[in-house]
Amino acid sequence: MPSVLTDLSVKGAKPRKGEGDQLLRNEVPDGGLPGFYLIVQPSGKKSWAVRYRYQRQARKFTIGPYPRITLAEAREKARKALVSASEGGDPAGDKRRQREALPAGDVFSVAVKRYLASAAKTNRSWQQTERYFAKDILPRWGQKRLAEIGRRDVLELLDAVEQRAPFVANGVLKAVRRFYNWGVEKGLVETSPSQGLKPPAIEQSRDRVLTDAELRWLWHACADLGVVGSFVRMLMLTGQRRNEVAELNEAELDGNAWTIPAARSKNKRENRIVLPPAAMQVLADLPHVGAAGYYFTVRGTKPLSSFTPAKASVDAAMLAQAKAEGVNSILPWTFHDVRRSVASNMAKIGVDLHVTEAVLNHKSGTIKGVAAVYNRYDYAPEKEQALAAWANALDTIVNGRASNVVSLRGGGIGGSADSRSTL
Repeated sequence: MPSVLTDLSVKGAKPRKGEGDQLLRNEVPDGGLPGFYLIVQPSGKKSWAVRYRYQRQARKFTIGPYPRITLAEAREKARKALVSASEGGDPAGDKRRQREALPAGDVFSVAVKRYLASAAKTNRSWQQTERYFAKDILPRWGQKRLAEIGRRDVLELLDAVEQRAPFVANGVLKAVRRFYNWGVEKGLVETSPSQGLKPPAIEQSRDRVLTDAELRWLWHACADLGVVGSFVRMLMLTGQRRNEVAELNEAELDGNAWTIPAARSKNKRENRIVLPPAAMQVLADLPHVGAAGYYFTVRGTKPLSSFTPAKASVDAAMLAQAKAEGVNSILPWTFHDVRRSVASNMAKIGVDLHVTEAVLNHKSGTIKGVAAVYNRYDYAPEKEQALAAWANALDTIVNGRASNVVSLRGGGIGGSADSRSTL
């Protein structure tokens, strides 16, 4: 006679072994409740099921996954299903009919489409979120109901992504968490299966600053990378945020003054900076594509947004520059590290901290309390001088010389820019 299932025996249950140590599905009966089974898949995944007969036909009623459903909960559900079957009922058929009667709104793919079209776009990283769903989440869960997805499903998803890219798994978890929080708010589901889960990859502290050699390799690597290279050079010259630079539009420029509107700023505060000649030359060297006015664009209809492949091309070209100098590896870095490198180098050349923070449009900084309330000075002249000094310092780093105006063409950093070329 089968043994009564216990929490310990369930936890230790394993797949059956076939010939040549091949793992096979294992159905472990519960001696305390005939018809109730623990199912162990060859992968080790476990679930609960009930076997019964309806109109002389063998039937299987699936209760759900372990450990999301505990032994006690599964046994109680099994007991109710078996009582129903003994009275002529069909628990599996009832479950199927109830599922078919549900509205389509709680199908994962349908709900995600609604989420991405509305709520997700309130977050600046919504395009990356959309990619997480398309590449990793929807292929697994697209046809499931929201309530069918449990903690174990999320863990298995994260495990699969982590094997390919650990830090991408962190982003996938964040996307799932935000989506389910929205689902709870909209009444589509009662709880989030991601609740309490920690990011699978440990993020390193954000203190990476590119060395002078790395800045030199990076600048020269951008020479043959087209719009991507120009985008990175603009990051290096201005220290502005990745998306703020990528979405730069002609309408935001007044001569050499660039006003980043509050709507595009991370802290929702407008930032006006005067671009040094080197930055204006970067823009002048870009071809004019399309009528939307974007500088950093491929087809002209939308700004640069595919940052992962862009970064990969930059990394490869930068490493080639390093290898030419006998260096065979470069520590990982991000586009945000360029911004940190600009701030650090401004401090090195003597720019006051509050001016650097004004250039970077930091909301919290050295001026706090009452002074922050009453100080409405925008430090425009100081910001212009700081960016000009940094462009000059960057030219020294890149080319080993300093000058007020040098030519971008041929590898320099400065230059004048009066017009954009056209295709």
